[in-house]
Amino acid sequence: MTNNAQYFFTFFILVVLLFSASTSAQTINEQSEADICPSFKSISAKLQSESSEGIWDIAYQFSAEGPGQYGVETDGEHIYTNDWRHDATYTFWKYTMDGTFIESFNIAGVTQIRDMAYDGTYFYGSNVSMTLYVMDLSNKTLVDTISVTCAGISGVRHIAYDPELDGGNGGFWVGNWNDLGAIDMNGNEIYANIGPTITSIAGSAYDPYTEGGPYLWMFTQLGSNTVDIYQFEIASQTFTGVMHDCSDAPGFDTYYGVAGGAATYDNGGMFTLLADIQQDPNLIVAYELAPVHAEQLHPPVAPFSAFIPARYAQLARVTTLLAEVRAMLSDDVPEDVQATLDEVEMHVSNASATANTIYAQDQLRTAGELLEYLLATL
Repeated sequence: MTNNAQYFFTFFILVVLLFSASTSAQTINEQSEADICPSFKSISAKLQSESSEGIWDIAYQFSAEGPGQYGVETDGEHIYTNDWRHDATYTFWKYTMDGTFIESFNIAGVTQIRDMAYDGTYFYGSNVSMTLYVMDLSNKTLVDTISVTCAGISGVRHIAYDPELDGGNGGFWVGNWNDLGAIDMNGNEIYANIGPTITSIAGSAYDPYTEGGPYLWMFTQLGSNTVDIYQFEIASQTFTGVMHDCSDAPGFDTYYGVAGGAATYDNGGMFTLLADIQQDPNLIVAYELAPVHAEQLHPPVAPFSAFIPARYAQLARVTTLLAEVRAMLSDDVPEDVQATLDEVEMHVSNASATANTIYAQDQLRTAGELLEYLLATL
């Protein structure tokens, strides 16, 4: 194998390895009569056929200790809910992982929290203001507050922790009923309000495991039953059309049930979404999403530490085209072909070195177009 061919083969392996890697009193919005997404059945069937476990299988469910418990989150050891009402006797409620009630408690200075997020150390939430409360729920303490700056965001109602934001330093997707933006761990804007096409968002949760992700799951008060969950692709910042109507949960109150907070966690190797349905009492439902694969969250570090691990919509196309080009090359790679391959490498490198997913996707798209040109001329 010549040096050029060996160089290209090494670059191909690099690309493959690199990327295989929710203040005022709440008012329930009037229920929308929007139709259920027509692509749901066919898309869900496709996802189920690719997994030994079907997406939206209910792993378990339980009734909370009363109404008003808008938010839900877990650290993997306990499940916590929180009461959004200003006159609530207790703000937080603690359960075992199977839903057995343990205790209720308050944290001084923290009230009316809606959706919550967990970053592996602390819990985060807001009272639909531009202040995030950093909480240690295990020790029942307020650790800190974070001022949020994000253009177009009218308050933090829903919140989801995303470890890949801010160049892998982590951050949050946040917004009010009709907003969605992103901030870093200090509350600084990463993405201003993108103007989501799906509205009435009550809760949100991050999902790096469902095929084609990472995604956000947005628990909304849309649909005839006001408990629809929509899938949002982070890379393209668009909704995919995949949705689920949570009225399938046994015990759902067809008259009063409405979406609240959402959370995701690793439930013994099955990535699971918790949907908090506001009714009396609240209903917590655990839906299975996808098997957990450790390599998806822990890509190789050396010698790729300079690169930011991420997955983009254009990646499959680029890697497929690379394989096709490689199959057509002889040992002696012409200079013009090598120059084009060098340009492809530059665009892939640009994509891997940025926290801006839109820019990264554009770079990968350009790389794909160059490879298509090579295929047409070789």
